[in-house]
Amino acid sequence: MRAATLIQSGPQVPTRDFVVMVAVLISGLAAASIAEPLLAHASNATGFLHMLVAAREAGARRVVYASSSAAYGDDAAPLKVEAVLGQPLSPYAVTKTVNELYAGAFARCYGLASVGLRYFNIFGPRQDPAGAYAAVIPAWIDAMIRGEPVHINGDGETVRDFCYVGDVVQANLLAATAEAPAALNQSYNVGLNAGTTLNQLFELIRAGLEPRLPHLRSLRPHYRAFRDGDIRRSQADVGKAGRLLGYRPDWSVGEGLERTLDWYLRQQAKKSPDTWGGGNRARAGGSRTPLGRARQTKTARAA
Repeated sequence: MRAATLIQSGPQVPTRDFVVMVAVLISGLAAASIAEPLLAHASNATGFLHMLVAAREAGARRVVYASSSAAYGDDAAPLKVEAVLGQPLSPYAVTKTVNELYAGAFARCYGLASVGLRYFNIFGPRQDPAGAYAAVIPAWIDAMIRGEPVHINGDGETVRDFCYVGDVVQANLLAATAEAPAALNQSYNVGLNAGTTLNQLFELIRAGLEPRLPHLRSLRPHYRAFRDGDIRRSQADVGKAGRLLGYRPDWSVGEGLERTLDWYLRQQAKKSPDTWGGGNRARAGGSRTPLGRARQTKTARAA
C-alpha cells in the first residue's frame, strides 16, 4: 500500500516542522451545525485560527489540515473540482471555507505554508456508531448487527464518494512531504472518484454481513425525509491531487468495507464471545465475501 511505503521511505524530519490537523467538531455533518451554529464556529473556525497562530509561533514550516467536501455547497456539477465552489448549505460548510481562507492569509502574511484536504465521506475501523449524528457506515453496521432498523434519508439515490481511511493516510503523508512549491498553499479533494448511492451502500453492507447474520437476508431499509443541508450528489475529482501530490486511491469501497466489517465483527465478538467468537476467527483468516476479492490479497496494506 502506498501509505505504508510513504511511511517507510519518506523524508525524516523533526516533528515540529509539520502540523497535521484532523480535529473537528461535528465532522462533516451539516444538520448538527444547523442545530448548534455557535458551537460549530467556535470549534471549527476559531479553533482553527488558534491552531494556525500556535503553529506559526512554534516555527512550523507547514500545516496540513482537514477541509471538507461541504465547501462545494450547492454546486450542481456531479463531479466536484477544487476551483468551483457553490454557496454553503450549512454553518459547518461555512467554517471549512473560512479555514481555507485563513490558511491562505497566513501563507501570504506570515509565510506559513499549508495544504487543505477536502475529505469526502471517509470511513474505516474505529468510527463511533453512537449518537444522532454518527457517520452513515458505522451507524448502519451497528444497527444491522444489533437487529435494529436501518434508516435512509430520502429515496436512497443520494450519491456519495466513500473513501477508505487508508487512502486518507496516504493523502496526509503526501501533503506533509510534498517538495514542489506548486503543491503548497492549495486545497485538494480526497476521495475515491467513484460515486455510490445510499441504496447501493446499504446492499454492500447487508451482503457483507449476511454470511454471519442470516436474518439480514430479508432486511430492507426504512426511508424517511431528506435531511436539511444535505447535498444530493457529492463525488470527488482527484485529478489535481494526482498531478501535484501523486495521490492515487488504493482501496475500492468494497475492499474498504470488507476490512471495516471485520473490525466491527471482532468488536462484537469481544462483547458476545459465545455468539460470535468461533465464526469470526474463521472470517478473519481470509474467507471470501460478496464485497470483492479475498482478504488475503490485502493483508500487506496498513489501515
